[in-house]
Amino acid sequence: MGRVPIMPSISFCEGLENEQFDMALVHTPRQAVNRDTVVFRPQNYVEKAALNRGWLDSSRSLMEQGVFEGDVVLLRFKYMTFFDLNPKYDPVRINQLYEQAKWSILLDEFDHTEEEASLFAALQLQATLQRDSPEPEGPTKDDVDMMLDELEQNLDAAALGRRSDLMQVPELADYLRYMKPKKLAAFKGFKRAFFSFRDLYLSYYQSSSDINQPPLGHFSLKGCEVSPDVSVSQGKYQIKLLVPTAEGMTDFVLKCDTEHQYARWMAACRLASRGKSMADSSYPQEVENIKNLLHMQNTTNGRNENTATRRAAPVKLPNDFNVDEYVSQRYVRKARSKQAVYNLSNLSYNNALLMHMLMCDN
Repeated sequence: MGRVPIMPSISFCEGLENEQFDMALVHTPRQAVNRDTVVFRPQNYVEKAALNRGWLDSSRSLMEQGVFEGDVVLLRFKYMTFFDLNPKYDPVRINQLYEQAKWSILLDEFDHTEEEASLFAALQLQATLQRDSPEPEGPTKDDVDMMLDELEQNLDAAALGRRSDLMQVPELADYLRYMKPKKLAAFKGFKRAFFSFRDLYLSYYQSSSDINQPPLGHFSLKGCEVSPDVSVSQGKYQIKLLVPTAEGMTDFVLKCDTEHQYARWMAACRLASRGKSMADSSYPQEVENIKNLLHMQNTTNGRNENTATRRAAPVKLPNDFNVDEYVSQRYVRKARSKQAVYNLSNLSYNNALLMHMLMCDN
């Protein structure tokens, strides 16, 4: 979509280099958003759920799935998977993913805190300011080198998955606080317990000495829903789990003490929800991505050791700057009277887009 076909006589790699894209698809035309904009804003969980039903099956025709000529269909990406994207060859898909993430925030489809709203707005503004700037040139790698690197990573992951001689299965074990929001005892707040995470299973005990005894609770996190509840300025690092059990969907909240602890446990929960254990090669990268996001949020408060002596340079806003285009209606009033400082000026246009989407995926 939006591509000018390449000549068949041109090689594959050379063809990608010479491929031309419709700039209206690479950079979506600006559209101001306000209360009068004709868009669907979900007001409750039922309406939010309505946006995530009726996904099309690519193996069946549209008519088989109840879509007929003249029908209006909202096309969206179901999975925000973008780590395989190459800004050089996939600018249209990157823009489509970014626009979907941006509008899900502006229309309050995506639950986020005030602190996260400020960071989303900062990333969006940085992308806007860097839109016409050239991308920085990194280490030059041709397509063959990139494909070899990808093949090496896939082979390492496959070899790790086939290994039956692992001396020890990766495991997390630490004291955490937990709460079951729907239980009557939830009003007492968080309880402390010793948690063990092994393979796809989360178990917790009264103390570490009870590790060989039957656990107080035992969950399989495969297929569960994982969402963050984080406020770096308040030192709040919580993981919300919605776990499928024999009794139905069970709410479970984990409370971590530090950023490092949160990053490791959050990464393990996310991989487990996808059916992957910490032995998967993507676990270290998942931990690093979470730490990077926390570090970005940490630049807004005095807990950053360099903040007291070095602040980010002020950003010159566009003349037609409109806060409604960057912040959802829920936080727009606070955003008008509050200034948030983020040191994101070193991010390029594509990096700002990818970081914005990464936050939505997290």
